[in-house]
Amino acid sequence: MFRGKPVASVKIGIAKAASRAGIESVTPHVLKQTAITWAIKDGLHVEDAAEYFDTSPETIPQTLLHHSPHHQESAVEIIERRK
Repeated sequence: MFRGKPVASVKIGIAKAASRAGIESVTPHVLKQTAITWAIKDGLHVEDAAEYFDTSPETIPQTLLHHSPHHQESAVEIIERRK
């Protein structure tokens, strides 16, 4: 609902809001990726993020997992043991 009326198109609504704010290239997909990135950075596990944001668990490691604070933790542990 927006101003008491149903939203006809989320895509159009986001585009209009972005235009009014002077922001280019904003889509629902970009906003979803941003939300997933923030969740991963805050420590949400891939499986939980995939379920919550309705995306496949395989997609997240391919595109967003490098934002996780735990990304490559096992590699760091192995390297630290060698010192």
